[in-house]
Formats: sequence, C-alpha cells, structure tokens
Amino acid sequence: MLSPIRTLFHQLHKKLSGVPTIIAGRWKMEEPHVAMRKSDWSTEDHCGCDEMRNRYLHEKDRLERLIHLHIMAEDKKDRK
Repeated sequence: MLSPIRTLFHQLHKKLSGVPTIIAGRWKMEEPHVAMRKSDWSTEDHCGCDEMRNRYLHEKDRLERLIHLHIMAEDKKDRK
C-alpha cells in the first residue's frame, strides 16, 4: 500500500519542482549527431568496419611481403 502512495508523491514532486527526468545508459536521448557518432564508434569497437578491415589486410600483406623478402635475402646470403 505504501509503494503506490510513494510513487504518486514522487511524481507529483517532480512535476511541481520542475526537475527534469534524467535517463542514463542506452536509453538516453541525445542530439542526432552525437547519437550517430556514438553508433559509429561502437560499430568500430565491437564489429569493425570496412575501412578498419581494409587497413588491417593492407598492413598484413605489407608485413608478409617484407618477411618474404627478408627470407629470400637470407637464403641468398646463405648460398654465397
């Protein structure tokens, strides 16, 4: 019985005092550009994106070529 009275008093107090309701976490409403930026960041952090994947693959290919060239140079040196 006390809980509904308490809830009613709390709601009445918020309306009369003009205290804004603050919602935190994923339900927080933000300006569209802020929400889009957060969405992009979370996508990159958790899923990756094409740009990040392409950079990774390019760097991986470059390192593999350098390793291959190093091995070939070592083999030439050993043959002499």
